[in-house]
Amino acid sequence: MRVEGTYTFPGPIERVFAALTNPDALARAIPGCERFIQFGPATTDEETTYETRLRLGQWRQPYTIALTMKAARRPAYAKLEMRGYGPAGVITGSGSLDLVEQDSHTVVAYRFTFNGAELPEVGDTPAQSANFIARATCAHLADEIYAETEDDVAWTQQAAGLADVAGEIVTPRGRIVTRARGLAARRGATPPLAWSERALWMSAGLAMGLSAIALALAIVRRMGAHESQIR
Repeated sequence: MRVEGTYTFPGPIERVFAALTNPDALARAIPGCERFIQFGPATTDEETTYETRLRLGQWRQPYTIALTMKAARRPAYAKLEMRGYGPAGVITGSGSLDLVEQDSHTVVAYRFTFNGAELPEVGDTPAQSANFIARATCAHLADEIYAETEDDVAWTQQAAGLADVAGEIVTPRGRIVTRARGLAARRGATPPLAWSERALWMSAGLAMGLSAIALALAIVRRMGAHESQIR
């Protein structure tokens, strides 16, 4: 059985590759995943070994699969080898991930080939089931990447309004935001200037209003005195 497709992720290629190799993110993203663990760090050959336990299908049948991922050209290309067990017997497979960065997005092309026991059917065929799992996993990872990007943007905007002490702000994710010195101080000095200008215009308007009232009263008095003389 062969499964292949493409998916467009938000964010740069490094961030997308990190999400695709993050066991915690994959455990949250893969439908029916009970656990996804990594066995130690990557080797000198850029190989990383994982194990996942899934419960799939209408009866939530258990599948245990060991994966070996080799980052042949990090972060643009990785190869995968899989071997596991399900209710129907042994499952083996291989695959690859190709990542291409385009502007602010990254396109991932995935290809997988499975042999042995079939996956539980979610759609009309096992291939549709595998495609569903792949698309659902990509969609969940894309949502997490987008949320992380939004967090960084919010922190960048917040950092621009903080007091300019050291010129740098470290976000909770470890990102350093550099700001021009004196920017916060100049922003802090802007509101008093705006209020002083507003007060000046309000004072001028009040003075003009009082002058108009005094002039109207003077005219009324003169008209009253003139009528008294006529009588």
